[in-house]
Order: sequence, then C-alpha cells, then structure tokens
Amino acid sequence: MSVEDPVVWVDDASDEETSTLIYDEPYYIRNERQQLFSRTSNRGIRFAYRLFDPEFIALVNTDCELREGWLETLKQIMARDERIGLVGYDNECEHQDDEFRELDDSEYVTGHCILLRVAMLKEIGVFCETDTNGTHLSHTRDLWGLAHVGSDEFMSMRARDHGWAIGYCARDLVGHAVSASWPGKCEWLSKFKLEPLWPANDRL
Repeated sequence: MSVEDPVVWVDDASDEETSTLIYDEPYYIRNERQQLFSRTSNRGIRFAYRLFDPEFIALVNTDCELREGWLETLKQIMARDERIGLVGYDNECEHQDDEFRELDDSEYVTGHCILLRVAMLKEIGVFCETDTNGTHLSHTRDLWGLAHVGSDEFMSMRARDHGWAIGYCARDLVGHAVSASWPGKCEWLSKFKLEPLWPANDRL
C-alpha cells in the first residue's frame, strides 16, 4: 500500500480499549451501536467513495494479516481486464503466482479482503441491507441485511448477473483467522438483536 492510498477505519462500536488504538486516525468513523458486517462495510465504502472518488475500494476485515504487496497485486489484476469487478484472496490458496482465477456460478468471493471496482458498485450496489443478504439460513432471518452471513455471496451473485468477472488472486498474501473477530459464529448471530442507526440502503 502506498502513501497515496488513504485508509478509512470503521469502528463497529468496539470497546474503549480497542477504540483508543485507532480513534486519532485521520479517517476514523464509529458506529454508536453495532451494525455488523454489511452495514459497517457499506459505511466505510460510502465514506471512501464520497471523500476520495476512487477507482477502486479495498475492504479488509479485522481478522486479516496483510503481507507486503497485497494491495498492489490486486490492483495489477484489476488493470488487466476492465470487466473484473471484484477480486480477493483465497484463504486456502496453494499457489504462488499472480494469476486471476475467475469463479463460476457455484462459487463466490468471501469478503474478508477484497478489492472492489467502483464502476461495478455504481451498477450493482453495495452489500445488501434491505433483506437477509440473499442467504437462506433461517437463523439470520431476524437480522434483515445487517448480518455477516451471506452478504458477500449475494454481492458475487449480483456481480455475475450484471456481467462482471469475480475471482481470486492465486498468491498467498493475506492470512485470514476466519471469524476470529466475532464470537460464537452463527450461534451468536441467531441471538443478536440490532437497532439500525440509519435507514437501509443497498445503493452506493
């Protein structure tokens, strides 16, 4: 990541100890109540879009370990083909090259570390906030678009439906401690009751 790449920190109502680590960053925003993956990610995406008007926006979860060259590699892949709208890193990558592996209709790109083309977001929207993210899992029905489960899958589906290519970089540059930043995984989500801080909106 170069000095020309500003970093937006989105604090999803973390405890005071965590907040003190990042609250003095120049581009820091905070949810006063937890909003979980979809809405928190969207808030950061919209903030970056309005403030910087970028061509690409990278999204990185708190449970990722970033290695040198991770962002530059994703940018280089995007530059090869204007129809690539979303590229990420496969947590089970077994290769060490910069090739782009396009996914078929049975696969989706997980949202832990991805680079999004803004032109694609303008066309298909951001992560779903207005329903259950496209998931069919019954334990997320009461979350109405605010949960983690299914939102990245739904974005992948919408991108493909609009003709965008999505896929993974076949290089091991991001470590992902899957779901380490939220306890209990799906069992925890099934008991989570949210108070939305703003009206649902799927558009950029």
